[in-house]
Amino acid sequence: MLFVLLSLDFAQAQMATTSVSVRQVGTDAIGPLLKQAVQAELKKSGISDANQANSGFRHFIELVTLDGGTQNVESSFVSVVISSMTPNGWPTPYTWYHKVILVKREDVPQVAAHLVNDMWASWCNQIKSSLSPCPAEEAWPGEPQRPDNRPVERSR
Repeated sequence: MLFVLLSLDFAQAQMATTSVSVRQVGTDAIGPLLKQAVQAELKKSGISDANQANSGFRHFIELVTLDGGTQNVESSFVSVVISSMTPNGWPTPYTWYHKVILVKREDVPQVAAHLVNDMWASWCNQIKSSLSPCPAEEAWPGEPQRPDNRPVERSR
């Protein structure tokens, strides 16, 4: 029991000293909007920018975006990768989160909020090793596409 309580205190202390850097790669229109929305959500949470922090855990969010728009809807495919660097450790990032999502322009604020919540739920489960209650990673909204209903032409 004491171990679980100490783990909770350790995890809360780490989150308080955690900083996050967000990087976006891609030439589409949605990527920069999503980056700004994610940074705003992190700022609302009281998380500092890793580019300005010199100590503590540092997380790096990389958003690789690709135009996925159709004729009437502006959207992007986004690969989200989160890696971390421990303080005073080897300068080798540890990647612990990866999702690929389709983001429509009108859904950017909701996706950013969902992404930040999902990130903290995943991080909580990583550092606590499921020894204490952590929020669960939520399913992403929408329905998966059936294999016969994908916007890719079949090869001949």
